[in-house]
Amino acid sequence: MRLSEFSKLKEEGNPHYDPSEDTGNRREYGDLRKPKLTLRHINKLRKMREAKKLDMVERERFWAAMYGNPPAEEAEF
Repeated sequence: MRLSEFSKLKEEGNPHYDPSEDTGNRREYGDLRKPKLTLRHINKLRKMREAKKLDMVERERFWAAMYGNPPAEEAEF
């Protein structure tokens, strides 16, 4: 196909495609395919990862205070 033919199809509409028959993305009960990741899912995963990272930083500070070496006392002569 030439570029001019594509522009004609765009103007006239594609006779081979009917939007009412477009059911490729519909899911039915019992469908075992993986769900598609949407931007909402990706954003939620990012927020969960950031919260987990912040929690680990707080835990590391707590563990350092609890199990860290005590500060050295100055010796008196």
